[in-house]
Amino acid sequence: MRFFFTAIIVFTAAGCLNASDPELKDFRELPSAGHSENLIKNPSFLEGNAHWIIRPGNGYETGPFGPNNVPALRQKFVTGEKYNGLVAYQKIALKPKTTYRYGSLQKMEKLHRIKNGQVQPRRPNICVDWSYKGQWVNSYFAGDKTGGKVDIEGKWAKVEYEFTTPSNPDYTYLLYANAPATGGEACWTNFYLEEAVARCAFFLVYPRFGALTPENRMIEIGTYLEGEFKYRKDKEPRLFCHLEVSAQNGEKVRTLLSPLERERVRFDLKGLPEGKYRLSLLLLDMPNRYILSRETLPLQIAGPEKTGKNEVRLDARGRMLIGGKPFMPVAIYTWAIKEDQTREIKSLGFNSFVPYGTLTSNPLKRASLGVQSMRDALDICSKYEIYVMPAVSPLDMPPVWENISKKEYYSLLGKLISEFRTHPAIIAWYISDEPVPSAIRELEKLRSFVNESDGKHPTWAVFNTPAELPKYAAATDIAAMDPYPFTYGKKELEQYTVLDQTSTLQKLLGNLDGEGALWLVPQAFSWKIYRDTRSKKLQKENPEVYDDMPTGRQILAMSLMGAIHGAKGFCFYEYQFWNAPELFKKFGPHLKYAAGTLSANSDLILGTGKAPAVTLKEIKGTVRAKAFRSDDGKAGIFISAVGPGESAAEITLSDTCGGLSSVLGNSKETSPGVWLFKGTGIDCDIIRN
Repeated sequence: MRFFFTAIIVFTAAGCLNASDPELKDFRELPSAGHSENLIKNPSFLEGNAHWIIRPGNGYETGPFGPNNVPALRQKFVTGEKYNGLVAYQKIALKPKTTYRYGSLQKMEKLHRIKNGQVQPRRPNICVDWSYKGQWVNSYFAGDKTGGKVDIEGKWAKVEYEFTTPSNPDYTYLLYANAPATGGEACWTNFYLEEAVARCAFFLVYPRFGALTPENRMIEIGTYLEGEFKYRKDKEPRLFCHLEVSAQNGEKVRTLLSPLERERVRFDLKGLPEGKYRLSLLLLDMPNRYILSRETLPLQIAGPEKTGKNEVRLDARGRMLIGGKPFMPVAIYTWAIKEDQTREIKSLGFNSFVPYGTLTSNPLKRASLGVQSMRDALDICSKYEIYVMPAVSPLDMPPVWENISKKEYYSLLGKLISEFRTHPAIIAWYISDEPVPSAIRELEKLRSFVNESDGKHPTWAVFNTPAELPKYAAATDIAAMDPYPFTYGKKELEQYTVLDQTSTLQKLLGNLDGEGALWLVPQAFSWKIYRDTRSKKLQKENPEVYDDMPTGRQILAMSLMGAIHGAKGFCFYEYQFWNAPELFKKFGPHLKYAAGTLSANSDLILGTGKAPAVTLKEIKGTVRAKAFRSDDGKAGIFISAVGPGESAAEITLSDTCGGLSSVLGNSKETSPGVWLFKGTGIDCDIIRN
């Protein structure tokens, strides 16, 4: 369980600090907790059933049943079938008298049992069992302890529990999943069982990528806590961050202290010359004189040299700067880049590609590495002024890569980045697509490798587990979420998942002003098309059957919800249309509407002018709104309705901003500076001058 700095903290001390700062000499320091290891093997079923013992029956199977079709374990009952106990389990070795944390992501669909003729709702469970010489002793059920407080009906949520093992070192333990039901279904993925050690982590909110510039010497540091710190508190805890800045030769050049505010702290490093530095950070409870944690981060301060034409930087607001000029990616996914597609997406209003297949062209031909095909693709994109963010992650390797070791992959990747890092089409490297929590350390390694191989183009990754976001803070330069509210067979249209994930991303990884290197991957595809593509039953000539495709207005509404919560890049997830002309003919105009409208309003999203304050009064339904001001003084308001059904809201501006009008026609000015918005389902509007 994660506790942010607003939590109550309890601990046992260990010695005093031998610090160079006289003000810290009487502080006591807690033992370093380090990282805890996940004791569950194959926790996300990426290897199918490997390492799991599965009991026959009960309708279990592993497959693409997880969030956004990632692997998961599913137990689907036939009504009336007799419950048969365990679904899946693993034997685990645990230490005596030790506290552990365990849990998983879970979802259920109308799970129930019939008893005495009555239908009773049930919940899935994960349990830690222990036995002695084959005889059961006791069990802990995460679902029983905390699951009842977590809504998992039709949605994925994290269920977690902590327990302490008994003192007998000879007990045998196992973790299992079960659903004591006779109807409905239950799903699990992302299992974990780890020692519940306390951990504090620091990360740079700014600069996320590259160096501090002469124009801005203010750094911002984010932090989060995991586990429970236990120590004696004689006074109310108040947390501070102590910073010691050292030059490359080890000389200490600055010492600063500041209280934490919403898990963030800012330090002004004005006056320090260009060069490489080391930031030594301490988390302090000042009233109780304890050092809770320490960490070291690297920092580079740049001189006044001019930014290169194709060099990419991320500023303090999270904006992407290409050659020093603000740029907002409006991208679309693809497998392979072809000239006719590139010409087409340019006409639709997109300015970037995220290709899955370019890097992995001819992967087993070690000499070529697919270099020539990638060069051809990048040259085509340059011709049409389309930027590219190639996928380069060994975490997402297709099956053809399975006989290549990680060491060899990194060698190949280094050569490929060296070959193309100066190509004018490259603006970023896509390092992971929905990584599982167990891959965090590997992702951190990959980010460092890519940053060292190419210091002029950032990395980015997309995540689908909001609760785990702080753990990924050091794993990418740009973070994105991919909430997909249009699920297969869904009747009522709403985007609560977009609101939840974008607001969570902003809160956990944004800066104190709600800004940051945050992007959104809007759903621009049909689940029916996706499933038919996978089963090779795509009905190319019958687009009418794919009635779960979001419209252009709905894609725009999701994108605006992201912009309202700080997103400054948008990568539309859709690539099934390229080989189906009839589908593209039907759905292409929707993509053009959303991409074109976003691009036309990038001056507001990237604007740095002081926007008027917004007072939002929801009349019906859930609505979000935010005002923006472009660099040339134009003002605008983005409004996004969650749905389902009708929504209405009154938006009042602190400044009337003359000349405003509704772009999409869903809003009317009722008096100077006061606007009434009305929408249906997932809907939106833009009011601007």
